[in-house]
Amino acid sequence: MILLLLSQPTMPLSDFFAHSLALAVVAGPLLALIAFWMIFPTNARRRQQQLATMTLQELEMMAVRGKGGRDDIWQARLYRRVMRLVHWAHVQGEPTHYVVDGSLSALAVGETLLALKSYREQATPRLVRRLDASLRHVAHLRQAPLESAAALERLAYTLAHAQEGELASRAKHSALMIRDNRRFFTA
Repeated sequence: MILLLLSQPTMPLSDFFAHSLALAVVAGPLLALIAFWMIFPTNARRRQQQLATMTLQELEMMAVRGKGGRDDIWQARLYRRVMRLVHWAHVQGEPTHYVVDGSLSALAVGETLLALKSYREQATPRLVRRLDASLRHVAHLRQAPLESAAALERLAYTLAHAQEGELASRAKHSALMIRDNRRFFTA
């Protein structure tokens, strides 16, 4: 396709056609190589970074998205990404505990977000406002992980006062996991 576009054949054939054909033969594979290099991550580090970014984007989307029936799809997608992250860390030869800890933190935060979304339906208006404010902070997880953790801790405090101990402990645990693995959450 690129060969045809760059050669621009004209009738009658002229001497310029041979030069444009040579240019097309050289430029075609170079353009394809550049496009392939820019579109697809070709080494283990770029693949790992892309998976981590996709995981964090999914968490941010979960924080702002309403309660939907895609919870099982989200979990399957995130579990697969976690396994691929560990695989690419192993391929790179770097210690996998950093990736495992960060991935497990992402799973914990995701499960907490799902629990908070399901609790929102039965919460009081005051708790709904606090939940929404906290989820808006979590929606900026990559840009401000410490602020997201602080918002989850404030939410845990509010939930504990509302006699929702289990949900409060999950929110506090997720906040601690974000703080402990903030390097992963700023990827």
